[in-house]
Amino acid sequence: MTTIQCVGCPVQENGNKSGSNMDSNSYQIAINICCSYSIAKSWRYFTGHMVPCNIKIQGLAEKCAVKWKGTWKYEIEDDNVITRTMEITNTLYCKEAPYCIFFPQHWSQQSESPSGTYCKVGHKFIELIWQNSNLHQ
Repeated sequence: MTTIQCVGCPVQENGNKSGSNMDSNSYQIAINICCSYSIAKSWRYFTGHMVPCNIKIQGLAEKCAVKWKGTWKYEIEDDNVITRTMEITNTLYCKEAPYCIFFPQHWSQQSESPSGTYCKVGHKFIELIWQNSNLHQ
């Protein structure tokens, strides 16, 4: 699992600030290419209506019983240093998660342009591509 920092609460691990110097709204997001859903750990990261669900996740915070899902909204800077708003519908709310988990396939499936929204993974990089390859990070 690779961790990136998303623009938008201090990056904290065990109470210690780590990584880049981020503003008070920034938080860590892990990128995982092996899950079925993206996961956000705070109710405040969602926008709009939350929908009840009953999904059990094994291996995350030992076992997480997800009761809600909704639209995860956050901001990220593209390669041109322009802040873009990202929204991923049907994202699971799991307060027990150690951090938010971004799943590129889920992001693509929920986007308006699934074939133009994807992730390239290399030895030392992860590149996010969206809006029909017009935007990169």
